[in-house]
Amino acid sequence: MINYRTEDVARKVRQLAPSGVDSIIEMDLSRNAAYYPDILKPYASCAVYGMSAQQSRLPSLALMSLNIRLSFAFIYELTAAERAPGLAEIARLLTDDSLIHTVAQQLPLDRIVEAHEMVENGTLQGNLVLNIA
Repeated sequence: MINYRTEDVARKVRQLAPSGVDSIIEMDLSRNAAYYPDILKPYASCAVYGMSAQQSRLPSLALMSLNIRLSFAFIYELTAAERAPGLAEIARLLTDDSLIHTVAQQLPLDRIVEAHEMVENGTLQGNLVLNIA
């Protein structure tokens, strides 16, 4: 895990992948696009499904020079047929116990306000799980 608040993201990625990465599944294009020229290999791809602002600034010339492919998906509009392969893969990974979860905090449902505030404050490194049973 890379803490973008305290670590040099590009340097950390390059430590893990010295020649850069082939692909990114991006949950916040607005925050992370500036890193792309330093972390993506030529001809890499980036699948974007989220952003924290209505518009994102892209290092366009650098991305074009590296032949980077960006694709966007509005996941709320996926059809059942489009979701099926992803759900099957997740089910397989869960069955194989192959998914690595970083759970930072677990709280009971009656502390949902506190949980929401913790997520908004960005103080957690990992997921917050609400126990509903």
